[in-house]
Amino acid sequence: MNHALADPTHLRPGFPKGLHVLLVDENCAPIEAQLRQPELQYAVTCASSATEALELLRYANVKFPKSAQYDIILADARLVAMEDTTGKAFIDACEGVPVLLMAEQGSAKDVLRSVQLGAVDFLDKPLSTLKLKNIWQHCVRKMMRSASSKNISRCFEVSRPCY
Repeated sequence: MNHALADPTHLRPGFPKGLHVLLVDENCAPIEAQLRQPELQYAVTCASSATEALELLRYANVKFPKSAQYDIILADARLVAMEDTTGKAFIDACEGVPVLLMAEQGSAKDVLRSVQLGAVDFLDKPLSTLKLKNIWQHCVRKMMRSASSKNISRCFEVSRPCY
C-alpha cells in the first residue's frame, strides 16, 4: 500500500493546512480571506484574470519544484469559461491540477458545462466555509488516480509480475 495515500500528512505535515490554492477571481479579497482563516490556513495566490492565472501556472512549472506548485485551482467560471473553447483551453493548461469553478447563482446547466469542460467541481458563491474545508479531497483523489495508474502500468510490464 502506498503510505502517502494512506496518510496524506506523510507528504505534507498538517495537511490539508497549507494547501496551495490558485484563486482566479476579479475580487479575490473576500475569498482569499476565507481561505486563509485559521480554520483552513490555505496558502493562496490570487489572479484577477485567466491570462494572469496561466502566467502564474507557467512560472510555477518552470521556476519551482513539483512540491511548490498549486494543489487546487479555484476559478470564477465567468473569467475562465465564458466560451467552451476558452474554458477547455484554460482547464487543459492547468496540467492535471484539479480545477473547481464557481459562480453566483449557478444553474444546473452551469454545473454540467463546467464538468464537461473538465472541472472537478462547481461551487456556488458566496462560498461556505464547509465547502472550502473539503476542497482538499480533490487533491487526494488526484493522488489516488495517479498512484492507481502507476500500479496498473506496472502490471502490464512484461518483466514484472503484478501480485
